[in-house]
Amino acid sequence: MNNIGKILQERNETVCTAESITGGKIGATLVAAPGTSLYYVGGFITYTAALKIALLGIETATIAQHSTVSEPVAVAMAAAAKEKTQATYAIAVTGNAGPTQDHNDKSVGLVWIAIATPEKVIRASFHFEGSRENVIQKTVDKSLEMLSKILLEG
Repeated sequence: MNNIGKILQERNETVCTAESITGGKIGATLVAAPGTSLYYVGGFITYTAALKIALLGIETATIAQHSTVSEPVAVAMAAAAKEKTQATYAIAVTGNAGPTQDHNDKSVGLVWIAIATPEKVIRASFHFEGSRENVIQKTVDKSLEMLSKILLEG
């Protein structure tokens, strides 16, 4: 985590978040470090489809066709958060933490993470095992790991 802040500060770059499954935990993890205001511009907690539509402008048709737990929605969340905040990077996460399968038959532990960079949106799906809390924490950890890797490669 300190790695992310250090790199962003050195490059005078910023990050924002658009969180569903994690309910703000990525943002909370980022702000736990001193000096975060230099690189974290804020985030959106869009736990429901209605807020994904209202706050991020995700198309209703995209959600209807793919469900909220999907690659297209994660990508749209990241792109919209980046555009709305003008951050250099945006982390977006959506998934099903359980304990039961969602109404769209998305399995427990299915998570989509998308990171919007200045050039593109990198995305990946994961299937995390364990309790609800474990799935959420693994989502936080993996999203920050992905951002760190992007920063180190760039």
